[in-house]
Amino acid sequence: MLDYKKMLLAYLLLCSISFIFALLLLTPIKIIAHQFIPESQLGRFKLSQFEGNLWQGSLKASVQSDLPIQVQWSISPSHLLNEQPVTEIHVNSGQSQLQIHSNFENFMPALSVQGQLNSAEISSQLKLPNRTKMTGIIHIQHMKLSNNPPYFINSLDAQWEGGRVSANNNSNQLPALSIKSAQVDNKLISTITETSNQKSLIEIIATPDKQAEVKMTQYLLNLTNQGKLSDNENDIVIRFTEKLAF
Repeated sequence: MLDYKKMLLAYLLLCSISFIFALLLLTPIKIIAHQFIPESQLGRFKLSQFEGNLWQGSLKASVQSDLPIQVQWSISPSHLLNEQPVTEIHVNSGQSQLQIHSNFENFMPALSVQGQLNSAEISSQLKLPNRTKMTGIIHIQHMKLSNNPPYFINSLDAQWEGGRVSANNNSNQLPALSIKSAQVDNKLISTITETSNQKSLIEIIATPDKQAEVKMTQYLLNLTNQGKLSDNENDIVIRFTEKLAF
């Protein structure tokens, strides 16, 4: 009789926990946001138009009167048992669209990102040095992020379709460029080359202490009309170390 009562109590406890857990997951995201995000403000972003729940929903984020960002997500816990994405997030803003998929590697989350970014929209929101601005679409073929500080980027393969780059009141029209990043021996090595001929423009080697060694070739100076320091356009003519702020 005692064992029967214990089994009954355990069953009731399990049902209660399951009910509460399901209730939390099915609670409208608007109610959850109201409780945990004061005044619907997350950093610089004002959040609004909450729809759905934790499993599947959407919201809008905006910074003052700037272009709003629409975010949609869905979570599929059953995909933990296979190779399909556990979480899918779609982010849209103007001409920028990103698809973010998450999986787990060695029980740690890993994100895969694809899509395109309007560099004019992005550069207008960032505090870039020398008042740098850009135009042109950046196509992200593949970017993999993981819990690997300080940069969290495992690999990146992107193409910038070309456009105008301006800084300190100087402006140049640049051709299409390829951007690649990869983790090598705890360093994040990034290269920028011209897409049509694969000539190198910049190489950046970022170390774990957030120092970056930047190397620029004569070919970059040729493209930007910055003078001639070498007869060989493949030579590295500018080299410096920069402390990264992120």
